[in-house]
Amino acid sequence: MALKPAATRPVRAIVFFAHGSRDPLWQAPMQAIAEHAQSLDASRTVRLAYLELCEPGLPAVVQQLVASGVSECTVMPLFLGMGRHAREDLPNLLDQLRATYPGVTFSVLPALG
Repeated sequence: MALKPAATRPVRAIVFFAHGSRDPLWQAPMQAIAEHAQSLDASRTVRLAYLELCEPGLPAVVQQLVASGVSECTVMPLFLGMGRHAREDLPNLLDQLRATYPGVTFSVLPALG
């Protein structure tokens, strides 16, 4: 009798995606959100990425996550509304990431606001 291979569970991550600022004081609340989310669910990897003005960017964070074995990535935009960044820039970035990492499932939550 042949044994079936064990089903592999997806390795999940959530990426909080913020605009970015050169001001470290602006970055502190974003980091606190990511740290709090990680404390709520240790089974899911939590990261923070920025659109511009500071690092790391979303492509760099996703590259690290995929290298660590992540196969499901949820992006949570930390924007107060559905402006151009949430409506255009993020979908364009995700299209590029989906093309680069076809084995990874990407989903996007509604913008925070």
